[in-house]
Amino acid sequence: MKKVLAGLLAILMMSSMCLTACKKDEKTTSTDPNEKLTVSVGYTDADETWKNDDYYKYITDKLNIDIEFESLPKSSLGEKVRIWISSGSMPDVTYADFSMNEYLKYGDQGVVKALPKDWETKYPNLAFSMEMTGIMDAIKEAGNGEVYGLICPMDHYKQYIKEFRQAFKEGKDLREMMSQPEYIYIDTYGFAYRKDWAKQLGIETDYIMEYEDFLDMIRKFKEADLGGVGATNTVGLAIDHTEAPNFFITAFNSSYKFFHKDETGKYVCGLLEDSTTEGVKEYSKAYRTGILAPGFYAQKTQDLNSLFCSQRSGVIFPKANVSALRTLNADFEKANPGLKAEECIDVCWVLSPDGKIHGREANNYYRGYYFNPEISDEKMDRLLALADYIASEEGGPQISLGVPDVDYVIENGEYKVIREKNANGTYDSLEKLYPSYSFFRMFINPNYSLSFESDPYALMCADTLVAEKRKHELSILDWDDARDAYTADDYVKFRAAYDVNSMFAELIVEEGDIEENWAKKKTEFEATAKSVADNMNKALLQ
Repeated sequence: MKKVLAGLLAILMMSSMCLTACKKDEKTTSTDPNEKLTVSVGYTDADETWKNDDYYKYITDKLNIDIEFESLPKSSLGEKVRIWISSGSMPDVTYADFSMNEYLKYGDQGVVKALPKDWETKYPNLAFSMEMTGIMDAIKEAGNGEVYGLICPMDHYKQYIKEFRQAFKEGKDLREMMSQPEYIYIDTYGFAYRKDWAKQLGIETDYIMEYEDFLDMIRKFKEADLGGVGATNTVGLAIDHTEAPNFFITAFNSSYKFFHKDETGKYVCGLLEDSTTEGVKEYSKAYRTGILAPGFYAQKTQDLNSLFCSQRSGVIFPKANVSALRTLNADFEKANPGLKAEECIDVCWVLSPDGKIHGREANNYYRGYYFNPEISDEKMDRLLALADYIASEEGGPQISLGVPDVDYVIENGEYKVIREKNANGTYDSLEKLYPSYSFFRMFINPNYSLSFESDPYALMCADTLVAEKRKHELSILDWDDARDAYTADDYVKFRAAYDVNSMFAELIVEEGDIEENWAKKKTEFEATAKSVADNMNKALLQ
C-alpha cells in the first residue's frame, strides 16, 4: 500500500525536492507562551462577532491566542480555498474539504506549509487525533515524511476512544485495530420506521430484519393507512433517487458504483457485475409494485421528513445516524403533539437475501486545514497548541460541553450539564448559544466520548444498529487508500461522466424489460470501464 502511494507521487515529489531542501534551512524561533498572538483563520460563514461570545473568550484566553476570522462561503468553499492557496493570499490557516489528490498536490507544489518535524512529540493529543483518521501511514509515505496540514477524524470510534487512546500510547497500529471485527465501523445507513404502527399491525420487528419481511412491512403500512391521510396520499418508502440505490442495489452488491478488488484481488468495475444486475431488478420491482411512490425520483431530500412526520409514510431512509435521527425525532414531535418519538420511532437495517449485511467500511476522515507557507513558526505553534488542547482529555469535554461552571460542572469525576433548558425541555445547541462553537468544535476532533447527548434515544438507536450489524457476516466494500489516492485521467473522467444515481432512476421508470434495458445501458460504457480497471491493475498492483 505504501509503495503504491509513493509510486503515484514519485514524479511530482522529484520536482519538489528543491522546495523541501529549502524548507529544511528555515530557523525556528522560540515561542513565548505568555505573549498573545493574533492569527487569521478561514472558516465557513465565519463572522467577527464570534469573538464576542464567552466560549471564544474562555478558549482564547486559555491558549493566549486571538483569531481574526475570514469567511468562506459554503456554496463555493472549494473554489475559494483553491484561489486562496494558488494565489498565495490565504489566511494563516484555512478550512478545506479533504481530497487526497488535492492535499498531495498542494504539498508537492510548496503552496502550503508542512507541520514541524517534531509535531507528534510536541503535540501528542493532536498526533492521536490525526492517527484516528486511519491514513497517516499512507500520508507520511506519500509525502516523503512530510505532513501538509491537519486532517480531521470523524467520530466513528467514539465509544471505543479510551481503548484507542491507550493503544496509541502503546505504539499499536490504530488502522489495523480499526479493521478488527469488534471495532470495524461500517456505514450508518439504516431506516427509521413507525414501531407503534408495526405493533398495532402485529408485525415483528428487530434492528436487523429479513429482506422480504421488511418490504412486507412497508406494504402493510401503506395499505393500513394508520395515519389516516387517505389511500391516494400514502407513500410506501420515503426515499429519493440519490439514496434508493444505496438500499436496493447495495442489498445485492455493496461495491456496485465503485472500482474495487474482486475475489481474485484484481480491480473490477462494480457496475458490470451480475450482482448489480440483480439489485437493479429489485429496484425496478420496488418501483413497479408501489414500494416506491410513482414520483419518488422527483422527491427532494429535504421533503422526506415531512412525508414521515405528516404520517403519509411509515418508513424513511436514510435516517439511522445520530444527527439525522435527532432531527427526525424533533420534527416528528413538533408535527404530532402528544406523540413521543421514543414511543413511535425505531431504526433497522436489512439482512440481504444472501444472508449477509451489505454496506461499506466507513473511512474516518473528512475535512482538513492548510497553513499558509509564510506563516511564522510562532503562529503555527499556537494553532497546533490549540488543536492539541481540543484533542486532549481535558480539552475534549470542555470543547464539547461549553464554558466550565456556566454550561457544565464536574461532580465526582462526572460531567454534569447545568445550563438551562429551553421551553421545549431540551438544551439549545452550543452553536446557538456561542457562534464561535462552530469553529472550535470542528478545528480538530475532540476525540472524547461523553454520555451527554441532546437526544440520548437517537444516540442509543444509532450505536445499537451499528453494533447489531457487526454481529452478522459482512459483505462490505473495504476502505481502500490506494483507490482513494488514484487520480489517473481515465479513472477520473469515467467517474465524472456517469451520475450513477440518476442513471438508475431513469432506467427503472423506463418501460420494457428491466434486464434488457440495463444490458443495453451497460454496452455504452462496458469497454471503457474494463479499460479503466485494467489500467488500475497495472498501476496499483504491479
